[in-house]
Amino acid sequence: MEQHPDESTSGRLNRLDFSLSHDFTDHTPLPSKSYCRLCKVKRYGKWNVLKGLQPQYSADPAYIAMLEKEFRTAVQMDHPNIAHVYDAVEDNVAGMAIVMEYIDGRTLDKFIEEKPSATLRRKVALQLLDAFHYFHSLQIVHRDLKPSNILITRNGDNAKIIDFGLADSDDYAILKEPAYTRAYAAPEQMIDGAPIDCRTDIYAFGLILKQLFPNRYGHIVRRCTQQNPAKRYADAWNVAKAIKQADTLRLTLAIGSAALALAAIAVTIAMFSENKTPDIDIIPTETQLDTAITQPPQGNIIQSPTATAAEPKADQTANPGQREPVSESATTSDIVESAKQKYQPICQDAMKELRHWVNTHSNLCKDIAYMKKAILLQEMVNNAYTKVFATMAPLTSDDLVKMWAAVIEPARRQTDSDMSAYINSSNLPSDCDNAMLNSAEVKQMQEQSRALGEQYNAISQQAFSGELWQK
Repeated sequence: MEQHPDESTSGRLNRLDFSLSHDFTDHTPLPSKSYCRLCKVKRYGKWNVLKGLQPQYSADPAYIAMLEKEFRTAVQMDHPNIAHVYDAVEDNVAGMAIVMEYIDGRTLDKFIEEKPSATLRRKVALQLLDAFHYFHSLQIVHRDLKPSNILITRNGDNAKIIDFGLADSDDYAILKEPAYTRAYAAPEQMIDGAPIDCRTDIYAFGLILKQLFPNRYGHIVRRCTQQNPAKRYADAWNVAKAIKQADTLRLTLAIGSAALALAAIAVTIAMFSENKTPDIDIIPTETQLDTAITQPPQGNIIQSPTATAAEPKADQTANPGQREPVSESATTSDIVESAKQKYQPICQDAMKELRHWVNTHSNLCKDIAYMKKAILLQEMVNNAYTKVFATMAPLTSDDLVKMWAAVIEPARRQTDSDMSAYINSSNLPSDCDNAMLNSAEVKQMQEQSRALGEQYNAISQQAFSGELWQK
């Protein structure tokens, strides 16, 4: 019989011959300080971990029940940031044991010692919160979250939560024994009979977040670790939301800060001096944020542009018909004094606007006040071009930099310092109210900051190419 070309040529196997053993081999003890003992084992060519009981506890009904509770709690979970539990077996070495995923990684505290980037630490924090949200939705509370119970994989640096031995759920009312590690325990864990819920894990996460970011997210850490559970975040999702909001606010502050604007000026000058076309973007990278914007912008943090870029030569590529720059008179004392008189009211108006804005907003925190300050400082920078330099005789790039160092930068620094002092003396709370963070006005401020940055890019390039004065 002729076979059709689309028909399979596979035949039926009479016998399956799997030579892999079902038994665990290569038992290698792993460190364990609790009533459990851990063994790294191999089966089917794959590494696993067996979690059983130490010999002195192996016949105790209470510890057997706790091991069973851990298995039944953990086996129901399936999340990429939680160590998987596959089975429960009777092993000839480990005895009654849970079969768990083997994770090639290091504990969270060892990971922190490696000084990973802020981007990587933030990823770990959000992965933990995603895992919390998952097992809290199953009515499971870990109750013993700490760095040694969080592994970070060597391949990809992903978080894996382990050890649900002390976890609690509604299914195990008879096994609600006291359980915690004191350094990460919430106050209610030390009170017999006190209710335990997801906010207990959120307390521990606040302490972990502080280790991951010693100088950031302070208001989130404080709320996570409130003594009264009712004052903490209601769930892990809200903690993650607060972190993302804080990052958005921090980015907005960076975009609008005059510090970054002045750094961009130096880049512009250097590129024009080399006859290159500038490609300026004052929106900072994550690495720049990690190193330069870990706090809201403060006064006196930027050197003058001449400190960061060599003084360029006068522009030799002016368009035909453009007026020649008047460099000899541009930096005389009379011209400098004239620029100061033009710029002083701009600085005073910015300070008045900040005071008025703070006094007329009842729902404010320091971070949002600093956002407003950054916007006002950026407006001052932009106005230096459009309301001061554009009204003067044409300037060479050399003279523009000199004028900036002599007039604009000292006034900007002083105004920045005065604004910071005013905000710090206004008794504004450090914690931002969610309603304020999500308000239409804050979103409008974020848009305004981005628009000012784009305006700065355009007018600074015009200034150094002479276009501002062509008319």
